[in-house]
Amino acid sequence: SEATVSRALNNPEIVTPELLKRVNESIRALKYRPNPHAKSLAGLTSPSVGILLFNEVGEVFRSPFWAQAISSLYPSLLSRDFQCSLIFQPKNLFGQNQKISKTSFLRFLRTRYVDAFIILGFPPLETLEAFEECNIPILMWGRPLSLNSNIAYVETDNLHGAADAVNYLIDKGRSKIALISARSDSTGSTDRSQGYLMTLERRGLPADEQLIVHGNYSLESGRSAMRSLLKRSIDFDSIFAINDSMAFGALEVLADLKIKVPKKIAIVGFDGVQSENRFSQDLTTVCIDIQTICNLLVDKLGKVLNGKSVKSELVPALLLARETA
Repeated sequence: SEATVSRALNNPEIVTPELLKRVNESIRALKYRPNPHAKSLAGLTSPSVGILLFNEVGEVFRSPFWAQAISSLYPSLLSRDFQCSLIFQPKNLFGQNQKISKTSFLRFLRTRYVDAFIILGFPPLETLEAFEECNIPILMWGRPLSLNSNIAYVETDNLHGAADAVNYLIDKGRSKIALISARSDSTGSTDRSQGYLMTLERRGLPADEQLIVHGNYSLESGRSAMRSLLKRSIDFDSIFAINDSMAFGALEVLADLKIKVPKKIAIVGFDGVQSENRFSQDLTTVCIDIQTICNLLVDKLGKVLNGKSVKSELVPALLLARETA
């Protein structure tokens, strides 16, 4: 019976050795694993949460934004009596250049022994079906890539945040605005790029493909993107970079070339993380409200663990005018 198995697992000293042996044999045969969520509901443990990232460990902590996000989310969860673990799921875990199968990823999820997951960033499309089938509560920091996903998320309003940045530059008299974008496998970068294009159109300015370059969110890719723009035979008077690291990389190249910012070229970033600033100028940027996002995720997590449904939510970003634009 369930009661017998429970006694054998939780209090083995009160059952006979023969009964304990039979229970363990059945567990091995059925590949049974205890349900930690049931234990937490019964008051035996605090709920456990896996913070899941689809990145290498070093990549995450080299990112000023994700390092700050984890540093805010982790204590927010602990303050609500959640047990937390960081789980890194590199996209090539199942083989170099090999897509993750739903079956293998379901197995991965079910062997993490947590009550719920909070996903940071943007998991591959192949994993979304597995998330919805694993019967473990899941929330996302970031809008899923699939429009058909039912996973609730909390995200910055990237579209309107980017629009605010471009409108600010136009209101400052800039009309030739370059874009340093990034890969299209995240809705964050797609929405910020779309906000740039949408605002140019609404303000009656042409969108020129020669003024759009791509990086990979890193400082070095911002440097490379800036050099690429300068090599092109086209004038521009300002730059919107979709994250701060690439904006700082662009700023570094301009400083090396003695090009004055913002007099000659203005720069606006996106994130609000200043840790990489090695210049006397403070970066004008669109700030993500990290703490509000963390608070919302923790609140929604408590609700889903109690069987309640929650809605996705966008958090407004705030343009912070500093010295580079």
